[in-house]
Amino acid sequence: MTSRQKAEQKLQEMTSGFIEKLKPILFAPVSMQQMVTAQDVPAKGPVWVSRTVFEKPEGSHELGSVLKDAFRALDFGGDSTYDFTIEDVDVQWTAYRPVGKEKEPEPEITEHEKFNGMMKDVPADTVILYAHGGFYYTGSPSSVRATTLALARETGGRCLVPDYRLAPQCPFPAAVVDLFLAYLSLLHPGKDAMHKPVSAQNIVFAGDSSGGNLVLSLLALLQHLRDHAAGRVRFRDQWIDVPLPAGVATLYPHCDHAMSFASHIRNRPYDIFILDLLPHLQPNYPSCDIWPTKPPREDIYADARTLLHPLVSVAIAPAWSANNMPPMFIATGQEKLTDEQYYLAKRAEKAGATVQFYQYDALPHSFASFFPRLPQSKHVLSQWGAFCRDVVKRPGDLESVWVRYAADDVEFKGMELESPVDVEESVEVRRGKMREKLAVRKVWRGPTETAML
Repeated sequence: MTSRQKAEQKLQEMTSGFIEKLKPILFAPVSMQQMVTAQDVPAKGPVWVSRTVFEKPEGSHELGSVLKDAFRALDFGGDSTYDFTIEDVDVQWTAYRPVGKEKEPEPEITEHEKFNGMMKDVPADTVILYAHGGFYYTGSPSSVRATTLALARETGGRCLVPDYRLAPQCPFPAAVVDLFLAYLSLLHPGKDAMHKPVSAQNIVFAGDSSGGNLVLSLLALLQHLRDHAAGRVRFRDQWIDVPLPAGVATLYPHCDHAMSFASHIRNRPYDIFILDLLPHLQPNYPSCDIWPTKPPREDIYADARTLLHPLVSVAIAPAWSANNMPPMFIATGQEKLTDEQYYLAKRAEKAGATVQFYQYDALPHSFASFFPRLPQSKHVLSQWGAFCRDVVKRPGDLESVWVRYAADDVEFKGMELESPVDVEESVEVRRGKMREKLAVRKVWRGPTETAML
């Protein structure tokens, strides 16, 4: 057995052991998972955390109409109604606190005083608008605080993490609408906001897993508004431009809700998700007061018809064929989602975008969160942070990178990343394959009698 094979075997054994520990959590009722992970836990250690609310604009119905028009126009002729509201969004600012000691509790001062302290320690203008992961139905700003603190330290900037609305109670597009409001509020704060306006060229969209999907969806929405709504919307009683951010940086983003790419089978031995469907769609998954929904649907985030929307399955969004997309960073394991990420990234590069794509062999989805001590986890966080820093401070120096790291490559010399998918495949052909996969997806009505025996 070669050193590479031994390294792959060791990583696979590590993942297999972790799966056994993870099963009780993944198969807990949705409401229980949501209750535990959505809590706001007090911060500890060398970190500034300041909580505030970005208020919805008065007369938000006009903005809502613009968004509904955009959702319908992007729907490839679909007839969904997109029933959503624009609401206030709770957000948390996060930054490194140099004088903070390990496990030191938050200072007992007001949120505004915390923000002012943060601004004294971190005067840099870089702001990372971060969307947390969690299957679209779990997680909160506090659940990703270790990650956002690491990004803040690496970039010398601040992270803004919206506590966006969660599925299944608030399906698509509620979370995207919340992120949209957060972005506009960064650009044009309300009169009582703690922060001053932030330039779009100082803002980076970032997220992990489902959060990666959400920031890619937000970017695709912005591109549509620029192309079809003159790039302007009415917000806080004035017409404003809707610019694109400096860049978008994601770890293992979810890009195809139909799970139609070959990596869903090919990479199964390396991933934490070894079943054909996610846990909450399994026949033996426990029901609760919020899942299944009433009426039941095929997915926790949206119904089957809406799963084909290009702001849901973002791999097929038309934005990636635009010639003015900002630089993009995607890092992934050897996971079930790899092909869909690669397909999206190659479409963007073909249209002229600078793309940095990193694959870490024999590692599962969310490996940097699950195994933070691995050299690969430390390396990917460093690369991620460097991109977020450089795309603001020296964007002209960024170059496209397509690299794969073998399981035993702990010096990270890298090797050529061969294409795992047909990058010339049209969106229409891919959408047809997605439709075929969804055609056999059943509505989840709760655990079946057979599964409960």
